[in-house]
Amino acid sequence: MKRIELTEKQIAFVNSSGLTEQELIELLTGDGLIPAELLEIVQKVAAHTAQVLEKEDS
Repeated sequence: MKRIELTEKQIAFVNSSGLTEQELIELLTGDGLIPAELLEIVQKVAAHTAQVLEKEDS
């Protein structure tokens, strides 16, 4: 498997979010579980996106 290399910008984002580089790689590759906090945010974004798309289709 090809090794994932993060850019400096990605590393800065990871550090500011409270994740480690290894945790981000696990999230990106599916080797780890999504932390509950991140899952909650993703679900809120998905719900909001669905609402926006629904309004646009009306």
